[in-house]
Amino acid sequence: MAATGSVSKERLLDAVIAYVADHGVADVSLRRLATEIGTSHRMLIYHFGSKEGLLVEVIRAVEERQRETLAELDPGPAATPAETRRRMWQVLSDPALGPSERLFFEVYGQALQRRPHTAHFLDDVVESWLGPAAALGIAQGVPPDLARAQARLEVAVTRGLLLDLLATGDRAGADAAAEQFSALFAAWLSRPRDHGAVSDRTATGSIESDAEPDVIFALLADPRHLPGWAPGFADTVASAGAAGWRVTKDGQDVVVRVVAHQDARTVDYVREIAPGREGGACLRVLARLGGGSVTCMTLPVPPDGDAASVATIIRDELAALTNLAERG
Repeated sequence: MAATGSVSKERLLDAVIAYVADHGVADVSLRRLATEIGTSHRMLIYHFGSKEGLLVEVIRAVEERQRETLAELDPGPAATPAETRRRMWQVLSDPALGPSERLFFEVYGQALQRRPHTAHFLDDVVESWLGPAAALGIAQGVPPDLARAQARLEVAVTRGLLLDLLATGDRAGADAAAEQFSALFAAWLSRPRDHGAVSDRTATGSIESDAEPDVIFALLADPRHLPGWAPGFADTVASAGAAGWRVTKDGQDVVVRVVAHQDARTVDYVREIAPGREGGACLRVLARLGGGSVTCMTLPVPPDGDAASVATIIRDELAALTNLAERG
């Protein structure tokens, strides 16, 4: 429907976007554009200031609609990360979006040349995509501390492939490259988290408590108590069957085996820290002369870690453990 008379900026923008999708707009004057969408040149100037200002508004609106479309994509709980990204590529590379994406890259180039009408275009041209992309990554297993970097990489690769597609028209080639990137992402996501160098350094600490040794041991031997005394390691703990226990922290899962010996009152929390190598927390509960107990904990120090920081973790966790036992 053509925009006529004194209409809102939003309706004019909708009309321009529809026109751009069908005809493009880079070579059309503002007067001709006004005629084509059924409004006046003066009305466009009033709302957008100039043709260049209008183009920037069009691109921002199209990008916002793309983000909304992606946010509404529901791949379902069974969808793999590769399947989700394959679907995202299908949406963003839809030929119907070609004209607006061509316009996007044209204005992007003008913004890099610091054309006055694009003064604010670069402010959020990347940043506005990072939040939604990072949130999706975290939901599918990307470590939170890497989510924004991974999101930036995905935005860059996707835009590069869209530019490739516009420049070459090679749909099969761009689709194959997008598929390869999705496969690489899935492979990276499924790799062992601690793959790489492993340190042999450890840190050890101890604490005394009025709680009896068997009380402390019972808490340690049941990993379901972990969130109560080691919240930095576990938000929730659930049985993983024969494999051990599934410990979840900030949405990330790790399977831990608990090796407990009643006679010696030792408890080890063991997980794979590198291919073919296990490590974790080792605890021992001793009887204190005159009653009470002494609990010792040993933790590995990461290859690039600080022993003093690990010692602080040990101190805090042992304090929380004894408080839990003494309240119990």
